[in-house]
Amino acid sequence: MQEKRADKLKNENVPWTKKYFPKRISEVCGQDDALKALSNFISKFGRGKARAAILYGPSGTGKTAAVYAIAADLGFEVLEVNASDFRGSDEIRAVVGNASRQASLFGRQKLILVDEVDGIAGSEDRGGIQALAKVIAETRFPIVMTAGFKQDPKEVHWDSKFTSIKKGAVLIRFGKLETESIYRILSKISKKEGIKVSDDSLRKLARHAWGDARAAINDLETFALDSKNPDEFIDALGERNKEEPMASALVKVFKTVNPKIAASAFNNVAEDPDMQFLWVEENIPREYRDSLDLYRAYDELSRADVFRGRIKNRQYWGYLRTIELMITAGIAIAKDRKYDSPADYREPKRLLEIWITNAKYIKRKSIAHKFAKKTHCSSAEATQLLPYLKVIFKKNKKQAGLIAETLELDDEEVEWLEK
Repeated sequence: MQEKRADKLKNENVPWTKKYFPKRISEVCGQDDALKALSNFISKFGRGKARAAILYGPSGTGKTAAVYAIAADLGFEVLEVNASDFRGSDEIRAVVGNASRQASLFGRQKLILVDEVDGIAGSEDRGGIQALAKVIAETRFPIVMTAGFKQDPKEVHWDSKFTSIKKGAVLIRFGKLETESIYRILSKISKKEGIKVSDDSLRKLARHAWGDARAAINDLETFALDSKNPDEFIDALGERNKEEPMASALVKVFKTVNPKIAASAFNNVAEDPDMQFLWVEENIPREYRDSLDLYRAYDELSRADVFRGRIKNRQYWGYLRTIELMITAGIAIAKDRKYDSPADYREPKRLLEIWITNAKYIKRKSIAHKFAKKTHCSSAEATQLLPYLKVIFKKNKKQAGLIAETLELDDEEVEWLEK
């Protein structure tokens, strides 16, 4: 009796995205073509040329869920690794390489899931992509990679980086889920959880998810747990696909002391994380008057800046979520009270100019460093040769692609050389 009660309590604390994670192909809504292609690749592995599959598309479209569901139906064991956790080629060879050669401990068929493979594209270790490509060429088991880019990898700007891993891979697109598919998922969950919510509200929530099932499930859980009447919350939900001005988003940070409200402040803004940081930095003194509030807010911002530095140095993009929470929820709770002053926030024009200037030199320095390391010359000598590289990138796209792949240049570095 006590064990059943403990299991029930444990189950209640599991996030719904995990609790209702599809266990079989029949439980996966939408993506029929993608499921068929992935199932075909896994079941026929070894009989065709493809050694790996790249699943690409927006978040919340079922890429990871599809892998586990198909694996369960086919009797495969899944070994999952996150590419953004790797620091370089040595770790890739040690983890993915070994797994690709060693049989399952339980004697079952095995597949290797490399999540967020685009997370290693900007790694300072030039051999990261090449190491993964070699593992793919020699693997005894199917390798499935997921990537968050929304376009076909053949069309994206930084395609040259992925040339080596695409050679032996089948590309499978996961588009945004249809509203009806998300509605069916939400309807099933609400019935199992005993939530009293109208069909109209569920459909509205599905529309607002903008093709992201994970976001829709998280919203349903939040509303169900925080209110006796989820319909009221859903009716108040703004369109997820509607871009929100930064000045409006900042109201949710500066005019609340509730971290839950603040944490989602930048969900619908178009600005990138660096620009969000500058907006917050610019407007803290325009909102916070108390010296202690100012101190705590800038202290939190300073800590967030440390993580920004770690991203640049280590290329670990998992810190982005940490930064987002610090510059939203962290700033919101830095004050003891809400201020009654008007929400008059301004764009950080001067700071943006400084940031753009610094970023330009950072890119130049980074490219020179990579070039120097590859050609065994000094960074100063490499810097002097950058104008010649710029000519190549403007005039010879094929040669530029080979250079970009060799140096492991990221999107922004390639763009800088093309200007």
